[in-house]
Order: sequence, then structure tokens, then C-alpha cells
Amino acid sequence: MKRINILYILFFICLCIPEEHIAQTPLPHIIFITLDDQNDYTEGFDGHPQVETPNIKRLEELGTTFYNAYCVAPQCGPSRMSLITGKDCFYTSVYNNTGYKCKKFSDNFTAAEGNEEIFVLPQYLKGSAGYFTYHFNKVMHCFENLVDYDSVTTDPCARELSWNKIFYYEDSTLLNLVGHENLEGPKQFSWAVVDDSYENVMEDFVMIDTAISFLQSYANDPSVACNKPLFLGLGFQRPHTPYYTAEKYYNDFYQHDLNQNPLRKPYNFPANAFPFNGIAMPPQPATLFGDYDQLPAGGVAQALADGKIYYNFNQYIEDLYPAPVVDENISETQRLEILNETMRANLVMAYLATIKYVDAQIGRLLDSLEQYPDIYNNTIIIVLGDHGFSMGEKKHWRKGAMWETDVRAPLIYVDLRNPKQQVTENFVSFLDLFPTLCDVTGISYPTFSDGSKYFDGESLLPLIANPDTVFERPVLTTYIEKGLDEQGGCFPQYSVRSGRFHYIKYQTNNAYGVLNCDITKSIIEEELYEIGLNRETDPYEWNNLAANDKYGAVINYLQQFIPDSNLYLQKTITVHIKNNALDCFASRSDTIYASAEIFDKDGNYLAESPPEYTYRWTNDINDLSWEGDAITIPLSLFSEEELINNNRFIIYLQVYDIEDRLIGFDMKYFYAGEENLPTVFYQISADGTTACINNYNITGTFTDSWWDFGEGVNINDEIPGPYNYGETGNYTITNYVQYGNENCIETFTALISVDGSVSDAAKPIHLFPNPANQTVYAALPANTGNGLMRVFAMTGQEIFSAYIPETCCEKFAPIDLTHFAKGSYVVSFMADTGLMTGIFIKD
Repeated sequence: MKRINILYILFFICLCIPEEHIAQTPLPHIIFITLDDQNDYTEGFDGHPQVETPNIKRLEELGTTFYNAYCVAPQCGPSRMSLITGKDCFYTSVYNNTGYKCKKFSDNFTAAEGNEEIFVLPQYLKGSAGYFTYHFNKVMHCFENLVDYDSVTTDPCARELSWNKIFYYEDSTLLNLVGHENLEGPKQFSWAVVDDSYENVMEDFVMIDTAISFLQSYANDPSVACNKPLFLGLGFQRPHTPYYTAEKYYNDFYQHDLNQNPLRKPYNFPANAFPFNGIAMPPQPATLFGDYDQLPAGGVAQALADGKIYYNFNQYIEDLYPAPVVDENISETQRLEILNETMRANLVMAYLATIKYVDAQIGRLLDSLEQYPDIYNNTIIIVLGDHGFSMGEKKHWRKGAMWETDVRAPLIYVDLRNPKQQVTENFVSFLDLFPTLCDVTGISYPTFSDGSKYFDGESLLPLIANPDTVFERPVLTTYIEKGLDEQGGCFPQYSVRSGRFHYIKYQTNNAYGVLNCDITKSIIEEELYEIGLNRETDPYEWNNLAANDKYGAVINYLQQFIPDSNLYLQKTITVHIKNNALDCFASRSDTIYASAEIFDKDGNYLAESPPEYTYRWTNDINDLSWEGDAITIPLSLFSEEELINNNRFIIYLQVYDIEDRLIGFDMKYFYAGEENLPTVFYQISADGTTACINNYNITGTFTDSWWDFGEGVNINDEIPGPYNYGETGNYTITNYVQYGNENCIETFTALISVDGSVSDAAKPIHLFPNPANQTVYAALPANTGNGLMRVFAMTGQEIFSAYIPETCCEKFAPIDLTHFAKGSYVVSFMADTGLMTGIFIKD
């Protein structure tokens, strides 16, 4: 490994800087906090509605929240390697934990790998800006090996490499023994509720104790840090497993006793009930794991998801002895389903408890820091999760996949010299942290020995100065599965996340069913999700658009940001399609006047189109195309039949540079045909203080729908679950439906009176055959009125719904079970005459 020796340059630079100038501008202290396996279950990031992180929120109120921050790789080793060196995996050649050379950090960078020139963040700050660098636990991967630390030199002020001082402490044998004695969950997850008295021997607690003690010593005598500014790297080991967490951090919904009879469900039931009556579980599609099942069997995506964990939960439940009863009045299938979901809910709560515990330690640190105003008021604090973490989405638990849950993580930047709460929704990478800290400390960027650019990221300071800066650079995440004998272990897998879309490109080892590496037989798998600019379209990545030809132009653009492509790791121009105001639904007599709004790479608006740019416009209806930065599209160019068949159509804009390279892209939906105006019908009922939406039916074309039950809380489910009012009274329920060209909104309201009275118990519904395989029939008595038939899994997830019109005779309503997984299901039928319920088994 070749490190550029810059100390002699700095010596001469320092001679040229007046001493009084240095004294007037002290360098800020930097506290660099990494959280292990921390996903967006953090207040301010909207990952989980019941997470409690008041101290992280406290930091957010003082600084900049990067709402869309992404890791370089979805595993600890490669992610931390890239953020600490400022280089992408393509350069470091570290794509997974297995590829990380732990024994000696410098062994990762060799001439044979073509990456022998490297800079390391703490070493660069130490050597270039004169920082005292102190490593606490897991900032760099393999921290137990005292990574990049000069353990030979006894004088901390004279140490070479990255760190002047290092602290390493792992959970005590006592805590591990207690945790093991109270262990819950399958082997891939270890969690335990431990007595609060053990908190002070937990490694993150001890780490913060040590940091607090050091800050006190430094405040009294800066010579303990060689009279230098501080760079403290605080590496929290949690919320990484095992989740051995003090009981006080657990949610009250936690189910401590599986032998309780009847068993209290710890999870929200139904899944979309509000307010919550249990812990909210990760959202699932209508058919549980239906998004996973649609992935190529034997392909990379399913392999990375590692669906075996789902079956390990099942096995864990089946192995319990004595077997928990749950409820004497339910079937064996129902019993197992409830127990499985209970354990998965307990896991979610163990993860949330560990996050709350970490947050409490951050609070202790902040409280201590505030005791030393001279330090506090001159400190920058950075908090980030090293990557995301999944909790059962797409049958995937843990990390190492390419979906949003694994690649997105929190990032917060706080400059206590100028505290200011703000949020930026621009997309950033952890590669951006190294150049940002260079700018903050006023040191020049490192360069390769030939003078070329070193950093793969961009400074975040422009976004901190102006969070609304226009910034176009889709973020790349890369991963290779850890073993060559595992699917996805031969070639890089890529995720490219733009402001609106998420593109994933997988490459199999070989033909399906063969695992040895052969690129000539390898198969490309693709996923494309339109998540939406505000996560309003497909936030959970359930609708894969990759095979839809209408989105080929999107894929083509995002592929430019993959290694060896035109825009790899590059900022590019920002392109917006602008057009004249149109009616909510346009007609053939209308004309679209479209133009290209362009911002340069630095976010500056270009009032005039650069002459070297070529603008190419196309559509998804026919082969018509246009050129120029402003065009006219009379809708009469499309036939009436074409507009009827494409009541939502797309206009694409691709911008090319003088060398005919694609450098900018946008697409926009347009809507035609006023006959597509959305209409809504629903009925409401009240039982006690609970309101239910019944017989919901929506027609027409719409883009979004949400509800307000009259208490000012927006609920984004298309059909919300039971809503529990805090008190009796009269309320207005409103369904908002957004649609059309100008984001038009229709509202559909109903009045409800909640008086607290409880209705009679639901009537039973006869279901036959039961168990059933292909079809089950619900026997509906005559004169039941219009009604809504709904089917729920035992987890509370709605699987099926259908509007059943009024009939004067007894009716047998069929329910197609073709796509139902085996198990028990609850059927509800809400009609004018009341509620009917029943249970059937799919065998």
C-alpha cells in the first residue's frame, strides 16, 4: 500500500500561515458515530412508526438530516472500507465481509489489485490537519484487530498510521451468559430480554463511559490529546445482533410468555389498524411474500433474500416444548401461524429495543458534551448507519440484498458552531463523507501520484449550505455474495437509486442451477421500481417494472451510472420536463407545450440551452419523436383509439452531449379522457369507538389516495383498517384521491357519530368446503344487502377483497384460492345488515 507523504509539504505551508490567523480559526472537533446494522428505523426517517430515538431526534433538530443517504455496499466490511477511504468497491475490491483482509489493513491495497494508492480518513485528518484521532470499538471493520493502529510506538502523539489512540471492549462474559440463558428466536437471530442491572456492562455503554471520561480529561487538560483538536470515532456495536438488551428498552407490546392462554397477539391486528394495538410489522403485499415469489427461482435476488430464515422461524416454533396452546378453539394451522407472527413481532421489538438503547447512549454523550461549552460549541457530530437492514420484506431478513431496506441508512450532520435544523431530500452516498470533512477542516483533497482526482464522492457542504440545491447523481451500491459457491458470488450486483426510480442489475454465476463462475453463460436479472419522488408510488418495491417496455428508457439512463459506463460516479445535469397547464384530463383538442428545464452539474439553472446539447423527445403511444429544447405536441397527433387505450401516456426526454453520450433524462405522465375521473363509494360503521370502512369501491384513474378520520392523522392505506377514536363525538371521514395532469384532488366525505355503544357480536358465515384447495364458497343469506368480502391471513394482512352486490336470494360467493399459501384465513363480510365472519383453511 502506498500512502502519499504530505508532512513535508504541510511543514512549509504552516510556515506561511500567520500564527495569529491559526489561533483565530480553531479547527472543529469531530465526533464520527457509526451505528452497526441501523436501517431507517429512526425518528425522522419514517422507517417504523413506533421507533423511539429522542436523542437522535435531538441531533436532527440541530443539524442537517440527509433523508436519502445510501451505503456503498450492504454489508459492514465493504461499506466501512469505502466510507473511510472515499473509494468505491470497484477500486477497493472489497465487495463483502469475506473479501476484507482483517489481519493487516494495508494488505487490502496492493499493486496486484491496482489499488496500491490509498488515503484513510483519520490518517489524513491526523497528518494534514493535525487532529488527535481516537478509535472506539467498531468504526473500521475487524476492529478487534486494532485496525491501522501503530501499537509499537508508546507515545500517542508520535504514532503513525490512522489512530493516536484506540479503545476496544466487547460484551462481558457475564452478559453473554445471561443473554444465552434467556435466548429467544432462531439461530440466525439471537435476542434476549435481560435485567436492567446489566446495562452498565454492555459494550456500547462502556464505550460511552470511556468517551465521557476522555472528554472530561481533555476539558481539564488538552495535553491528553497532544493539545490537538479531536477526531473521535465512536463505533456502536448495536443494533447488530445479538440483541441482548435491557428490559426497560422493550416495547410494552412484547410477548414474554408464549404459553399464555389465550395468547395475546403482540402485533398490530389487523395489520393496518390505527391507532396501533400491537407492534407494526413490515408492510407486505396482498399475497404474503408475493413480491419474493415473482423473482426468478434459483436467481440472484432470491438467493440474496435467503428465504430459509422464514422456515427457520417455523422450525423454531415447531421445536418448542411443551407446545404453546395459544387458544383451545383454533386449529393447529392457526396456532402455528399466530406463534410464527408473534416471534417475528418479538424480533422487530428486540431490534427496536436495541435501537432505543443505542439512542440512550448517544443521549448520555450529548449530556456530557454540554457540560463543556468550549468543546460543545466547536464540535461537528456525524451519525450514520453503515447500511440498512431488513425485517422480513421480500422474505428477507438481515442485510446483503440490493433493495431499499438494505441500501438506505440514516445520515445526520450537526455543526454545533452553527446549529440549524434542516432536511435535504437529495440523494447522497457515504462516499461523500471524506471530501466533506476535508472541506470542513480546510485541507486540500488528496490526489493520486499522477495528479488525478482521488475521491469517488462529492462534498456535502453545498447541500448543507442549501438543502434544496438541485443535484443529479443517482447513487450506486454494489455487492458480491460472500462465497463463490453461492448464487451471486461471482460477479458484482448493482443498485442504482435516483430520486424517483430504483434499478437493480443482478448477474448469475452461470446458467440457473449451476454455481461455478462462467460469465459466458451468466444470466442478467433486472428489477425496476418507481418508488416516487416522495415515496408515494411504490414505496415498498412490490411492482417490478423491468419487463415493461414503457420503462426501457429509464433503465437505459440508470445503467449509465454502473462501472465502465458513461456516468459512473459522476454528477450530471438535471433535466425537468415543463409544460403548459392542462385540464385534469386532457382531450384531443389540447396541445402540450413542453420544454426542457436544465440545471448544470453544480445546480445552477441554465436560462439558455447549451448549443452542444441535443434534446430527443419520444412517447410510449407510437413512433412519433421530436427534437429541440422546446416542442409542441398537439394531441390530435394521436388517434382517439390510441388515447383511449393509453389514458395515461408518457413523454420522454433524453439529453445528449456533443459526443452523443446520454447525460440527462426525464419522463412525465400525462392523462387523457375525462371519463376516467375517479369516483368513490364506501360505507361506514361504528362499534364502540372504532370506525370501519365498508364496501369501498373506487373507479377511474388516480395516482394516490389517503384518508383523514377527522383527527388530523393522514392514513395512506387505500382501504384503511379499523380506526379507533380517542373519544366519542361526531367526526368527518375524508378520502382524498389525487389524479390527473395537475395533481387534481377529489374528496369523498362521510359523517360518523361515535357514541361508544358496542354492537352485537358478528354473525357466523358458513364456508365450504373447509378445508379447501382451489375455491371456497361463502354462503350469504338472502337480503343481506350490498357488502364487502375481505380475507385476512392470521397475521392480519389483507389478502383479498371483493364487492358483493345486493341479492334477494341466498348466494354462494366464490373465493379463488389459487394464489393463496397454505394456512388459515379469516373471512369478514360487512353488509347493510351487519358483520359476518368465519375461518377456513387452505390445504
